Amino acid sequence: MDLSASNQAQLKSSTQDTTTLFIKFCETLKHLPLPVISLINGPVLGGGNVLLFLSDIRIMASDAWIQFSEVYRGLVPAMISCYIVPRAGGLAALDLFLTGRRLDAEGCKAMGFVTEVAKDNADLVAKADKFIQYFLTAAPGAIALCKNLIHHVLTHSHEQNVEEAKKVFVQCVKGPEMHEGVKAFKDKRKPSWVPGAFPKNLGASQL
Repeated sequence: MDLSASNQAQLKSSTQDTTTLFIKFCETLKHLPLPVISLINGPVLGGGNVLLFLSDIRIMASDAWIQFSEVYRGLVPAMISCYIVPRAGGLAALDLFLTGRRLDAEGCKAMGFVTEVAKDNADLVAKADKFIQYFLTAAPGAIALCKNLIHHVLTHSHEQNVEEAKKVFVQCVKGPEMHEGVKAFKDKRKPSWVPGAFPKNLGASQL
């Protein structure tokens, strides 16, 4: 291994560049206004766990598992901790980060890390299709506002959250989606955003 000063500087620069790109990716995924669904059909280790924890819906095959094995190599899940700890919770993070143990699908479900457990790949796709249909029926603007509001509530004080909730409510009342949703309910029809811009039966099996 080349431990010269020039190589160390090059390694440091490369690591910083990679870290910057990784953070940019995580921030983009975290603030994406669209619903994010993850289908997990195998082992998830290291940075791959960020994809799972930053997803809105997580469906895991029964034989899949996650692991934070960094401590076995003298490493720390440093960057990913910024995105995983707030969602997993401090106590769960202490358990998984310090022990480095594997957590199977049922264990993930019990700890609230996954939404549903699928018995096989076909079931994995079927469960994803179900959630896709939910999202296609929901107003896209309302979904985006829900995601933003949840992130805000998790990172701000109660007083700030109350003010933000007021703004979001007023925005909804004045927005076109609420008026279309109420009108569609009165007219006993589907709102205009329900499949039309998308193929009628679009699902995970067709993605």
